[in-house]
Amino acid sequence: MDSPEERQECIDRLLDGRTIGSGLKFGEYPQLTVKDVALHDACRAYVAGLFLSTVLAAYAACEISLVDRLMMHLAMPSGSQVGFDQQVFDANWKSAISRVRELRSLEKILSLCIDSGYWIGGDIQDRLRLLSSHKNDLAHFREWGEAKFVSTGPTSVSGTFSQSPLIDPAIQRSYADHAIETMLVFWSAPSASFTPGHLPPDDWYL
Repeated sequence: MDSPEERQECIDRLLDGRTIGSGLKFGEYPQLTVKDVALHDACRAYVAGLFLSTVLAAYAACEISLVDRLMMHLAMPSGSQVGFDQQVFDANWKSAISRVRELRSLEKILSLCIDSGYWIGGDIQDRLRLLSSHKNDLAHFREWGEAKFVSTGPTSVSGTFSQSPLIDPAIQRSYADHAIETMLVFWSAPSASFTPGHLPPDDWYL
């Protein structure tokens, strides 16, 4: 397995000097919300070799960031409106909060993005879906390996279990590699507004 220094170099390669939010470099990015804390925690966990923590923190950072972007999209006035109307924006913002509070899965968040005319590239969507699947593998109940049970009395049972495949360090590492790359790519991925029902072409961001 590689060293913490090599994992930090991996992060640096993924960032490739890019800025994150308001032109700030990654190390300068302030921690204002849980999204920002999760972003930094995922990177620190990855460098430290805490791969399960990497996946969970990276997913939290991505989901909250996606909802933040969706909120702003929902709150913005329609293209037919001239100028900025504070009352309209405030009403849209409250409505957006109400809508996103009902969302309980990444798939529902992505569906609302498409329904409301907010778009991120299909490759990024696929990455986020796989990250969500990995997060569910690690954060929710999954069956053990092979299990055998025998009765040892009227009210007692004994069992033997094989180790869960998710304990395999190689699997956790592969999940973490995908998570850290997805998070850092998503953070600076382009997005677009479109007329609902008329998706952008596949190469819109090229």
